[in-house]
Amino acid sequence: MSKPLPLEIIRPIVLYLKDDKKSLHSCLLVSRDWCRGTVNILWEQPFHFLYTCNNNKKNIITYSTSLSNLSNLYNTNYNSMNNNNKCQCSEKKRQLQATNLLITYLSIKYNNELIEKNIITNIMTKGENMMFNYFEFLKSLDLLELYSAIQDWIQWMNINKSMNSSILNSKINTIFNKEYPSLKYNIFEYFFTYSLKLKLLSFDEEFILRKFDNNNNYNNYPCSSLIKEKLRDNSWHIYLILNNLLELKNPEIKQIFINLSELVFTTKSKKIQSLFLISKNCHNIQKLIIRINYDFRNLYDETNQLISLIESQKNLIYFELIENRTYTNEILKSLKEFQYNSLKTLILKDVFISKNDIILFNLKNLQELRFNRCIYSNNNRFNDEKKNDWVDLWLPNLKHLEVDFLDKYKEESNELYSILLRSSPLISNI
Repeated sequence: MSKPLPLEIIRPIVLYLKDDKKSLHSCLLVSRDWCRGTVNILWEQPFHFLYTCNNNKKNIITYSTSLSNLSNLYNTNYNSMNNNNKCQCSEKKRQLQATNLLITYLSIKYNNELIEKNIITNIMTKGENMMFNYFEFLKSLDLLELYSAIQDWIQWMNINKSMNSSILNSKINTIFNKEYPSLKYNIFEYFFTYSLKLKLLSFDEEFILRKFDNNNNYNNYPCSSLIKEKLRDNSWHIYLILNNLLELKNPEIKQIFINLSELVFTTKSKKIQSLFLISKNCHNIQKLIIRINYDFRNLYDETNQLISLIESQKNLIYFELIENRTYTNEILKSLKEFQYNSLKTLILKDVFISKNDIILFNLKNLQELRFNRCIYSNNNRFNDEKKNDWVDLWLPNLKHLEVDFLDKYKEESNELYSILLRSSPLISNI
């Protein structure tokens, strides 16, 4: 009989397969050692796996399309699209998987109560015999994915157990000993109470966390149901739920926000209150990806709250700004003043940049600087005094540089590129 592989060999194999849900499930079934080496990776981001298209290799979408035209692809013409361009995931299967996933988490604390309320049966799950507390593995949670999973669970219960949303809501409220909050709010609160190892919180409507291969194609294509959920525009409801959770004086929830190290907000919805509350609770964010709403009614306040969030962080290493049409100067000033020593990566996408902003890139330990589809704003305030500033720009640790402005700003893009190229002796990846 062959000897089992040691964990130090199993682990690299599993890590190589970390984005392949089907292969990870197979690894779980090999042996106890393989199960122990795989379970934490599979359950780090289970909702991400749930809404990853099973046929992603056949359904390729480019990076530029994903950020600019994704909604259009799945809008009113969704049902008439060519089957080769549509997600082929089974709706029934996904709804069942969402149900099992949520039931597994709920059963960790409320298995007997779920059986009593006929939400589950003894054969669906056995919480008392669970090998793991799956909350211990949960490190990444996206609010849109969690919201979509609850929607799928409601649909499955309605179709297969003749339990509509109001009945299910009443039963869950009784289990949680709550009188009035919605089912979605209670599930959100449950996750934010017990996800003690959570590191990444996202509200990623642009699917920027979906990885790309070397040809800028999706490796983890978002399931079409997730895109349709985005188009239903439930952002406001998710926003209210998040704000209510942040305002709670629940020490477990507060600790989860304290522990966060990555925050991704690419939703177009208003984020003023959320950013304000997060800046009061989160001070250990190292990676921040954010999209500023360019609705001028909220732009100034939202920018100010983003600046407060930047200023409140102890060690911000990675910052990515998306679709900011104004106030770029103020945001860069806050980075330079409060994250001068820590910031290593700065990425600007679809952002207005002026010559007067260039000196603000003067960050001591910056190693990566990227401009994607930026817009050059040449204003009259630029003068010889300012010119001396950016000519003297020095980025001693900058190794990676990308300057990609819109075509009509090609000349300005080349000028900025030459300035930045001279600013560092280490640039190797352009």
